[in-house]
Amino acid sequence: MLEVMVAATLGLILMGLVFSFLMPTMKASVRGATRVELQQMAVMSLHRMAGDIQNTAAAGLSLSSNPPAVGVVRIKGVTSDGRQQWEDKMIVYTLVGGRIIRKEWPPGPSAGSPALTGSTPARVPPVLLGQIASTVNDTERVMASNVKSFSATTAAPPGQVSDPVTLKIEMEKKEAHRQEPERFSLTRVVSMKQRI
Repeated sequence: MLEVMVAATLGLILMGLVFSFLMPTMKASVRGATRVELQQMAVMSLHRMAGDIQNTAAAGLSLSSNPPAVGVVRIKGVTSDGRQQWEDKMIVYTLVGGRIIRKEWPPGPSAGSPALTGSTPARVPPVLLGQIASTVNDTERVMASNVKSFSATTAAPPGQVSDPVTLKIEMEKKEAHRQEPERFSLTRVVSMKQRI
């Protein structure tokens, strides 16, 4: 009986030692996986946004700070006489409830103003872009979640746009076993197309 008790005690001590060595490793692994997840979402969403911005000129870019939003009317091509042709829709990126949402506006034909004709770019004022960003439609796609803040700025005065555009995203995710949330921030400077 004494031998069984000694063996059980030694087994418990051994398991406690193994567990005490494995716990920090498991916590570090979870923290690393969370950080990688935040980095991937930030990189992918800014990459997609930068691609749209690189396919426009200052005349086709709208910015809003409240709510944070970017509106992009991309250049479709050039006419035979050298004029730029613009798409007849706006791609809108906005921060809603900790998520960056990408959507198209108008969501269907003739869904609002200003009319996007394709022959001229449509830069909308920040207030209208904020209203468009706040409107829900069926083209919405989540680009990133766990977003603490998002901004798009240029060196131009408020209401105007200049090249380049600075995009910044801050990610944050709270984990159950940690007091401090995991954070990640990414900034990207993007240049627009110049007049062709």
